[in-house]
Amino acid sequence: MVRHHIIPQMSLRRFADVDERLVMRRRDDWSVAVPTTVRRACAESGFYAIPAEQVADTHQVGHDPEIVERILSEVEGGAKEVFDRLVAGQLPLSAHDKYELSLFLSLQVTRGWAYREQMQELRDLAVPHLIDAALTDDKIRKHLRARGEQCQGDERFRVRAWGSSLWSR
Repeated sequence: MVRHHIIPQMSLRRFADVDERLVMRRRDDWSVAVPTTVRRACAESGFYAIPAEQVADTHQVGHDPEIVERILSEVEGGAKEVFDRLVAGQLPLSAHDKYELSLFLSLQVTRGWAYREQMQELRDLAVPHLIDAALTDDKIRKHLRARGEQCQGDERFRVRAWGSSLWSR
């Protein structure tokens, strides 16, 4: 599986030696130094991959599981040129340069495990409230009747409907 960088290689290279080596510190113990290379640092196998089985059936044909990585690479390429000019002291920045930098910087917030965990926590907190608002008891009864299932007079039919393929996607 392809290794994806959580921190872009172009950023890591700015801290590496001429042989593209650098030292990483463990987050849980800063006293531990780990020598590595730019290609191996901050990379995880398939971090941005979206497997076809996680995509709706109607979108699987022609699906590119590496699309996120490709988009990030394009954004990084545009930003690298601007960073290189900045480091060289070439000012002022054009409106396009500012766009490239702002796009790159805004995407950096979404990279890594912390962002994923925050989004999953938000999903876990918000989804039950959204479901309660959108899936009224009447809608669930109608759904179960259409499937030929009996509707109970209590909350058990909500659990059965939530577990069905229609509501669990």
